[in-house]
Amino acid sequence: MNNLSWMLYAADVSQSVSALLGMIAFFGFLAFVGLMVGWFSTYDQPRIFSWEDQEKKTAAHEKIHNTLGGFAKVTALVAVVCGITASVIPSRNTIYAIAASELGEDVLKSQTAGKALKALDAWLDKQIGEGGEK
Repeated sequence: MNNLSWMLYAADVSQSVSALLGMIAFFGFLAFVGLMVGWFSTYDQPRIFSWEDQEKKTAAHEKIHNTLGGFAKVTALVAVVCGITASVIPSRNTIYAIAASELGEDVLKSQTAGKALKALDAWLDKQIGEGGEK
């Protein structure tokens, strides 16, 4: 496959990828909010009514609190990266325009286009010369 084929493929899948990344960002944000609610709810020490279980429950409580904080950081990072990526993926029309400009540039650089421009230039000079004599 050449570059033009890849550009046409990218144009076809750009909307799907952008929508998928947007959904991941949205649900990632919702998960982040839920994790932060859990993190804030475990911010204080637990209420323990027996001295025997205090050390175990306090250690478990701290572990849960730290784990929720770590998951919240990762979830926020994933949501932000997916959101930014979804917003910068070009639309289908933009990718088609890029492909057309690439193809047009290649055509203009070809030998045939050079000859055609020279022939057109010569013909225009001839037409202008004939028009000026009348």
